[in-house]
Amino acid sequence: MSNSSFQYPPMFDFPPFFTRQVTESTWKSQVMQWENLILAYTRQKHIFRLDLHQATTPGGNEIFENKKINRRLSFETLQDIIEEMARKGTAEWEGGSKGPKTEALIYWHTPEDWANLIWNWINETGQNNQIVTYYEIAHGELAEGQEFFELDKAILSKALNILVKRGNAQIFKGTDEDSMGVKFFGPL
Repeated sequence: MSNSSFQYPPMFDFPPFFTRQVTESTWKSQVMQWENLILAYTRQKHIFRLDLHQATTPGGNEIFENKKINRRLSFETLQDIIEEMARKGTAEWEGGSKGPKTEALIYWHTPEDWANLIWNWINETGQNNQIVTYYEIAHGELAEGQEFFELDKAILSKALNILVKRGNAQIFKGTDEDSMGVKFFGPL
C-alpha cells in the first residue's frame, strides 16, 4: 500500500473519457481503460468496495472527477463500467446481480488470489492446525504489512470459503463475524 500520489493515465485529461462513447468499439476501449484505472487506483489506495452514488457526486471520489477539465463520470456510465467488470470477474455487485446496482466489490485480486495469499501466510507463519479468528486474519498484528491487511469482510469470507472448499480450512461460528474462527489444516 503506497501513500504516494496516484499517477493518472494521460487519457484522464481527455474530456470524452468521462462521457459514455456511442460507438461499440470505442466504448469497449473506454471500459477497458476505466477498468485498468479503477483497479490500479483501488489497489494503491487499498479500497475494496465502491458506493457508486458517493463516487459520482461532486467531490465524491477523485478518480471519477477531473476538476482541471471540469468533467465527472455519470452514475449510469460508472454502473455500465462496473457491469462490464462484473462480467470479467474484476468486480461484483454487492448483494449479487439481483439487488440494486449501487455498490460493488472491486477485485484487484480475485477471491481465489486472496485465498492463496492467506493460505501462503498461514503456512509461512506456522498457524496451521490452530484456530485463527477472522479479526486476526484481517486486522491482527501478524497480518500487518500483508496485502490482505484490513481486507473487506465480504471478500475475506469469499476467500476463506474457497479454502474450505479446497479442504484447507474449516470455519467455526462465533458470536459475530470478527470472532468467527478458521482452522487451517496442514502439516504438523
